[in-house]
Amino acid sequence: MFKIVCLAAAAVVALSANAFAGTPVWGTNVSSCVPDNSAIQPNLYLNSAGSMGFASGATGDVVVYCPIPTLASTPGNIQIGYIDDTATSLNHVKAQLIAMNYTTGAISTVTTIDSANFSSSASYVSHSLSTDFTGYNPSQNAYYIRIDLVRNGTQHETMFNVALLSP
Repeated sequence: MFKIVCLAAAAVVALSANAFAGTPVWGTNVSSCVPDNSAIQPNLYLNSAGSMGFASGATGDVVVYCPIPTLASTPGNIQIGYIDDTATSLNHVKAQLIAMNYTTGAISTVTTIDSANFSSSASYVSHSLSTDFTGYNPSQNAYYIRIDLVRNGTQHETMFNVALLSP
């Protein structure tokens, strides 16, 4: 039994390593992020073991914000770990890397990754997506990630983690 558990753990580690498009320079589990008031007031979400999903019977848009500290190296990739068990854009997981200018407070989206753009089947388990970006400038901007979990029925949209990776 111990050998089976060890082999299964090794397979998960090997698969996870292949999912990264670069070396992680920052990452967090989504339950460490801050939910928006629109998700708190109606009790839309549930944190469990580091992940974030919908409370039983809840539907809508759960928005959370993940602050990013100034990084020692420049990222060029964003990756999300999630469950999206539908192939419809009505139910999806989206993450946006957002820059806020230190001087003006202006907000701009650096990149967006959305499970609806990658859905090709209605039988999803756990997936990782990544997308490239340029324009990271910590001397002029503060950065954070906005995550939207959108559910309009009984689907299982869940977000596990988000990471910034080296290019």
